[in-house]
Amino acid sequence: RPWGFDETGIEAGVSHQNSSISFTVFNGLMDNAEDPAQGGALSKSAGSPTENSVDFQVFANQFIGTINAAVSAYYYNGRISLDNGPSSVDLMQNDFQRYAVYVTVPLNKAQLMGAYSGGSDTYTATDVSIKNSGMFIELDNYFSPKFGSGIRYDLFDPSDITDNDVSSAFSVFANAPLNNGVQFIVEYKYTKTEKGSNPDMTQNSINLRSIYIF
Repeated sequence: RPWGFDETGIEAGVSHQNSSISFTVFNGLMDNAEDPAQGGALSKSAGSPTENSVDFQVFANQFIGTINAAVSAYYYNGRISLDNGPSSVDLMQNDFQRYAVYVTVPLNKAQLMGAYSGGSDTYTATDVSIKNSGMFIELDNYFSPKFGSGIRYDLFDPSDITDNDVSSAFSVFANAPLNNGVQFIVEYKYTKTEKGSNPDMTQNSINLRSIYIF
């Protein structure tokens, strides 16, 4: 589910000792990313620029050393048909790429995680290309079997041709599983979204969740 959709495809891969790599061919997304192109009623529009196109993905994973640190990376190359402006029913093709590198490092009872992502969208009708990038870093630690906590920082820039549109977030959270089916999770989150020439939008939130598994 690379974009939150259950895409249909075929995958082949190989694993050897601490390394693995796979290659996938997807039939992609329907016009304007409304649904995955699963076939039947969920098919691309007849005559659309991407009616017969497919998407590709390569995913690799490497465990490092005896502490089970790991590095994962993927590259996705896809195509989708989009509305050509708010007043037009014509569709234009958007060729997009996405890539990311993830790192996980166990540190005794703690775990350090981080990632960097990037990509581009190229509209073939106008040959305009827009790049995006993002990252996160997170540190989790279990102090005991019944209490753990962590901190996380996120940053995302959706377009390199638009100034002052970066979104960022800082989170602090704690998890208290009572090991009897009851679990409590509390999180404080601060987010900031740049709004160009307008004032930045900020938000502070506290979330409390309870889970009972039986």
